[in-house]
Amino acid sequence: MKSSMASSALYSTPGCTGSPGRIDNLFGGDNSKRTFVSSPLVFRTFSSLHSARVTLEALFILALWPQYAKWTWAYAMVLYWSTMYLSYH
Repeated sequence: MKSSMASSALYSTPGCTGSPGRIDNLFGGDNSKRTFVSSPLVFRTFSSLHSARVTLEALFILALWPQYAKWTWAYAMVLYWSTMYLSYH
């Protein structure tokens, strides 16, 4: 019996802007819509990768400039929040 997980991805599926489409609507543009709908690769990364990257950047900055701990973690928190709020992935 073949699992449905073993089937190959369907790259003919049109892309979806998701929540970044809200930014287009807010500013009256269509950049996200044009980019994602015409993209041949409609699958995106997990938000956890973005959170991990922000955390690593914060740790790197703190290793060099520990006096900026408050601002570095505030920046990281804003990015954590925006990743979840915008549901970009």
